[in-house]
Amino acid sequence: SALIREIQEELGCTLSAEALLPLTFASDTRLPPLPREPYVILLYTCSKWDGEPHCIEGEAIGWFDVGDLTDLSMPPLDRPLAEVLARMI
Repeated sequence: SALIREIQEELGCTLSAEALLPLTFASDTRLPPLPREPYVILLYTCSKWDGEPHCIEGEAIGWFDVGDLTDLSMPPLDRPLAEVLARMI
């Protein structure tokens, strides 16, 4: 429910729980501000949504081919998630 709410608030799209499938996760205990407290990012796929994604808070949004993901600049925990997506093609 938190993911569904965040997508609605940030991108203006409505998701249903039935359309979400967990894909993978990344974690790290070395990132600040709290060393030894694990940071965990979950990656889901979504097969259906209502609405056109747009950045509600004025941030930029971009669409990229999956094969180009690993060439983009990104935070450290996003890299293993991008690598999983790139292997899927």
